Amino acid sequence: AAGYALLKGWSYRNMWWVTHNTHGAFMARGVHGQALYIDPKAEMVIARFASYPIAGNAANDPVSLAAYQALAEHLLREQTSP
Repeated sequence: AAGYALLKGWSYRNMWWVTHNTHGAFMARGVHGQALYIDPKAEMVIARFASYPIAGNAANDPVSLAAYQALAEHLLREQTSP
């Protein structure tokens, strides 16, 4: 278990953060906002380049993680639309 309140249900192993969501998404995270988010179900990869002056993701996670999930959901809807 990751042990972070903002990452409820997530785990960490071998430099990867695992969401355990229904999409099987996982990500690599840097302390200054960098991210590589992979969502296999949505066939989506997001590479985020950042250099926030303060180390830590707590300020970004509530917005960023929700945005990644919303984009994946949108892509899945597009894939199943006629």
